[in-house]
Amino acid sequence: MNTVDADSFKTAGQTISYQFHVDNAGYYYFGMNYKQSEKNDFPVFVDWKIDGEIPNTAFQNYSVEYTTKYKTTSLTDEDGNKLSVYLEPGDHTISITINAENLRYALERVDEIMSGISDLSLEVTKVAGTNKDKYRDLRLTRYIPDVQDRLYGWVDDLNALADTATQYVDVKDGSDVAAFAYLLIAAKQLKTLGDEPNELVYRVAELSTSVNSINTQIANFVDLINKNNLSIDRIYIYQEDAKLPKKLNIFQRAWLSLCRFFNSFFGQSYSAKNTDASHIQVWVNRPRQYVEIMQKMIDDEFTPQTGIEVDLAIMTDANKLVLSNASGDTPDIATGINYSIPFELGTRGALVDLTKFDNYKDVFGRYSEGMLVSSVIGDGFYSLPETMNFYVMFCRTDILEKLGLEPPDTMDDLIGMMTDLQMRGLNVYYPTASMLVMRNFHGTTPLIFQNGGSLYGDTALEIEIDSEESIEGFTQLTELFTLYDLPVDIPNFYQHFRNGDLPIGIADFNSYNLILNAAPEIANSWNINLVPGVVDEETGEVYRYTSGGAESMVMFTSNDEREQKAWEFMDWWTSTETQAEFGQMLQIMYGDEYIWPTANLEAFGQLPYPTKDKDVIMEQASYILEAPRLLGSYMMERELSNAFNDIVVNGKSLRSRVDDVVKIVDRETRRKLEEFEFIDSEGNVIEEYAIPSVDKVREIMGRQ
Repeated sequence: MNTVDADSFKTAGQTISYQFHVDNAGYYYFGMNYKQSEKNDFPVFVDWKIDGEIPNTAFQNYSVEYTTKYKTTSLTDEDGNKLSVYLEPGDHTISITINAENLRYALERVDEIMSGISDLSLEVTKVAGTNKDKYRDLRLTRYIPDVQDRLYGWVDDLNALADTATQYVDVKDGSDVAAFAYLLIAAKQLKTLGDEPNELVYRVAELSTSVNSINTQIANFVDLINKNNLSIDRIYIYQEDAKLPKKLNIFQRAWLSLCRFFNSFFGQSYSAKNTDASHIQVWVNRPRQYVEIMQKMIDDEFTPQTGIEVDLAIMTDANKLVLSNASGDTPDIATGINYSIPFELGTRGALVDLTKFDNYKDVFGRYSEGMLVSSVIGDGFYSLPETMNFYVMFCRTDILEKLGLEPPDTMDDLIGMMTDLQMRGLNVYYPTASMLVMRNFHGTTPLIFQNGGSLYGDTALEIEIDSEESIEGFTQLTELFTLYDLPVDIPNFYQHFRNGDLPIGIADFNSYNLILNAAPEIANSWNINLVPGVVDEETGEVYRYTSGGAESMVMFTSNDEREQKAWEFMDWWTSTETQAEFGQMLQIMYGDEYIWPTANLEAFGQLPYPTKDKDVIMEQASYILEAPRLLGSYMMERELSNAFNDIVVNGKSLRSRVDDVVKIVDRETRRKLEEFEFIDSEGNVIEEYAIPSVDKVREIMGRQ
């Protein structure tokens, strides 16, 4: 917290300001201890302002040199003379603003080149189709006469841009600037294509759609050149007689390293062993930087307000909760755990039914009803949602506009676009394709629910995956891959979307974060939309159901006093004000990519997401519908995954495979119901096991 971190101070236009006091009037020099190691051998440019004004042009677009280690330096002009400013006695402000003005032309030009390359890729595919016959000669220059001129023109432009970079760094004659190496690689690839333009028919993927395409190389350049990551440890304001601190010598550095090494064995912060038993114990399944902000907020806000002391401990593995429960060494609260874990703990009596607290309706009212389905056990709620894994539809607007297509609103619209996309070598991504080991409920249930189907009826023994509506939804899911030829194995949608060969895709929060923060070259060429759904023929409503469970918070059983204190903490932590503040602090301290996807929808509306995206995400969140968690439901999830693979990959019959699912799930469900004494050994029902549902959520919330 006593440095400006490179991950949070990196975007052009960002400004950091400090106030300082001057006792004596006079000329003052400026220096800083910093590190700038992202751009290899290339500077970051900043504007220095004193009291809101740039003193002179030497302070504008000031070059901060590349260095892999912290370096102390003074501000100097081109001749090496120290820059000074005359200051009167009193309070003053110094500001540093990251400036990308010197690179604006290069970024604008490569954006134009990438757009031109994408256009050429679509033109070539339109002429030659997607199935290339190596025994058929196609003279591409007859159909695209200027193809060679375009390729060579881009070669010249990229080489010229690389040459302009030499004015900002000291390089030997004939040497290239390392930060612009990607442009030179792209130029060489374009040159080889330009030398044999008719071969472009067989090498069209090298333009924009392959992993190592020309556009990928240029995109890597844009990504690198936009990394203005600047770490600042100290700023010095001094006069002529003062001397800046010298760098530690080798013996001092060795001694400090030795001290750090020995200290690492003692006083481990955020460890369950270093806690006060009288305090509320909270185990957090998150990285240290998250826990540090949580603890600061607790110490500054929660404890002063309530008088309740809270100790946080980092939990590296959520499975530790099962072991701690078996040993009787559980915390009061665990948070950041997978949304499916609370059911396993709750059914074994380890968790508190949160409906026992008077204001539970107010607290649970912060969430979408469909998100609470996985919290239900019997007639109670046993977990609080903390984050959500929202799904939205991503569209490359630049590509769709060139093809004259609109983002699809329904699944029928999406299917109708397949021909136009696939004849140009493009396709659509559906999230089941990225689930290579296990096609979980997030990938298998949305279309079932959108078609009005369900996994179970009212009780656990009423398995309805073979109902007509469920069969219709599962058929639609599998036919996306068998009939409409969607790719079935896509480990990395982000890269394909960035390249443009999958210009439409339904993906989750992680993809959103990546595309938003790690694909600057397509920043103005994509947007998100509601997930295409299925139209209800009676009402005309489009059902867009998706899963959205991510991480939850639970309370372990103890005594009434501790449980009441723990509930006060859970109420405070999940409140709109706290969640909004936590999300804002994360991004301020660690950077834009530390997006907090809080499940509290009101708090989500206050987070620094792009406004147009936030509106889409919040509307889509109203369609979150989780698959119910119950005894034996793990078998339903596994067998749906196996059935999908057998149908799509192995060509098995859907109807017979779903019949197998019903038999296997029924057998496992009966075994679990007998274990928990809902049926006897003869199969007779002792007590009906009701299925968690949105209707049950409404009943518990008193909304029916």
